[in-house]
Amino acid sequence: MDNIKSPRSEPKKKDLEFYDEEHKLAAMVGLRLAEVAGLCVESFDFENNTIYVDKTLQFGIEIRKLKILPPKNKKPRLVNVPKSLMRELKLFVDGYLELKNQMGNTWNPIKDDDGTPLNFIFTNSDGYPSKPAAIDLAWRRIIEKYSLPKLIFHALRHSYSSFNGQSEYKF
Repeated sequence: MDNIKSPRSEPKKKDLEFYDEEHKLAAMVGLRLAEVAGLCVESFDFENNTIYVDKTLQFGIEIRKLKILPPKNKKPRLVNVPKSLMRELKLFVDGYLELKNQMGNTWNPIKDDDGTPLNFIFTNSDGYPSKPAAIDLAWRRIIEKYSLPKLIFHALRHSYSSFNGQSEYKF
């Protein structure tokens, strides 16, 4: 019994992780990983600087394929985005559309239930959506490359909340 630790009487509290002021550019929108993966070309309103979040993209381990689901609380929402970030997103979406046109019939998008191709913007080179885990891996590579604090992707959401004073933010 000497080597056995007694159980804690109180649960261990984990501190929330946040980016500080110099890292807030990485947390400008506050979307969940699955919401980022679920963004389509049609999600962006470049005139009004907003993103419409109406779906998530998740990998179903039990079915071994991507699933399109509603947002966590089942309610779509409109997210305001700084103009500078929207300009960058516009360039990204324009590049996506150019690649899609160049690929022609070899473009392989996922389709909704009625067979309509969906224009997810984070895709493999053939147009098939990236798994959220691939986006998370890209995030970890960015952290390493730029020597950023090693925070999980979801911590960006916490950072967004703290910078925008949203104490009632639902995580």
